[in-house]
Amino acid sequence: MIKKMNKNQLIESWSLRRSTMFLLGAGCSISSGCKSANLIIKDFKLRLYCDKHKIPYEKTTDYYEKELDKEINKEYPTPHGENPYSYYFEKCFPLPKDRNEYIRAEFQNKNPSLGYLCFANYLLQQQIHDVATTNFDRLVERAIRRLDPNADIVNESERSNPIGDHQISILSLHGDYNYDLTRNTESELQSLSKNVAEKFSEKHISRLIILGYSGQDKSVIDAIKMMENRCQNMEVIWCFFEVDPEIPTSIQQVLSYPQACAAFGINFDNLFIDYYRIKSPKNPVIDELIHRENVSCQMM
Repeated sequence: MIKKMNKNQLIESWSLRRSTMFLLGAGCSISSGCKSANLIIKDFKLRLYCDKHKIPYEKTTDYYEKELDKEINKEYPTPHGENPYSYYFEKCFPLPKDRNEYIRAEFQNKNPSLGYLCFANYLLQQQIHDVATTNFDRLVERAIRRLDPNADIVNESERSNPIGDHQISILSLHGDYNYDLTRNTESELQSLSKNVAEKFSEKHISRLIILGYSGQDKSVIDAIKMMENRCQNMEVIWCFFEVDPEIPTSIQQVLSYPQACAAFGINFDNLFIDYYRIKSPKNPVIDELIHRENVSCQMM
């Protein structure tokens, strides 16, 4: 039986200072203008379709309005047992450096949402030192810098090995496009690099909170299990956006540990905005944004 926690219990739990690490997935970044995994898969399929039928990709902005979705999905189904994101990424861009450039173009200019700013404020105020992410968008760092330009942040990845302790460490589990060849294909996602896996599994934490992450890549699931085995009393809180999701077997295994529980109906932005309003010390940058949003809503 999976233990459950609701949003209010989650917020109250965070009021207790513990050695916490956050793991953020793609679901956290959609409100910041980043494409969801499903939209990126659609983009890969559209590129393949255009190439096959000799259609200029640049002139396809209204293709989905013309209901070509069904035709494209029929022509490009996902083989049984394959991860559609990694499968079509490699089909679309066979060369690793091309995949890196796609990631760079897609994510390098995104700005953090209000929820990310509230999350950054939480990190700074609660003195949370460790964040891991499967994302390539660098939104955590940008949000922290907006609130505190002088914050001591270090980015860790496969080829980035910082020296000494820092205020906040952001570990890019699938690579940083500024330093590494990022991990996107099925074979690449089977295991983290030895360097990253060691950094992740050897963090000295008592609680891991997972948000916006689907758990589709074996590498990260294996690393989480290693942490649970090494730290017998470590809490794992896995947050799901859906109220009644179908939980994959791999995640069920993580949640079977005695100190693990699941929280359902959790939206990243709403969660941290609520926490900010109820519990958090205030920040002038965030307060100004909330004021603008309230004014905009009143004018509509």
